[in-house]
Amino acid sequence: MPEILGNVGYKLTLLDDFIEYRKRLIIKTQKKVGRAYNRRYVGIDDDLMPEVYELSPSTNLKEFNGYQNVSLTHKELQYIINDTEPSWKLALSSVKAVYVITDTKTGKLYIGSASGNSQGLWQRWECYANFKDLTGGNKDLKHL
Repeated sequence: MPEILGNVGYKLTLLDDFIEYRKRLIIKTQKKVGRAYNRRYVGIDDDLMPEVYELSPSTNLKEFNGYQNVSLTHKELQYIINDTEPSWKLALSSVKAVYVITDTKTGKLYIGSASGNSQGLWQRWECYANFKDLTGGNKDLKHL
């Protein structure tokens, strides 16, 4: 049995074997137990045991699927850059482009371009994927 933390939940260890299912599993319970996001299951009770309701579609970013489909969160951008999936790197390295970054808190937009380097959009976005400096060293973006 996992360690109980503060009488409200368990300390769990995520297994890499099931990484493709993270943030995709939707469960439902038979009994209405109020509106809450955390549940504590002490034992097996047929009336309270959750059942798998749905497995959301994968947000698998493994293969590049066209420029018109590129709309990424920062976390997804980091995944693509750090995983260096060949199809993404090839596609983004071969183009110069205009792009938009949206501040999700304020709604402000930054319009940038990647036009002056040999690695195209890949090289520019690689700078933005850095967690230590989310602006990629861009002074205008820092100001915004």
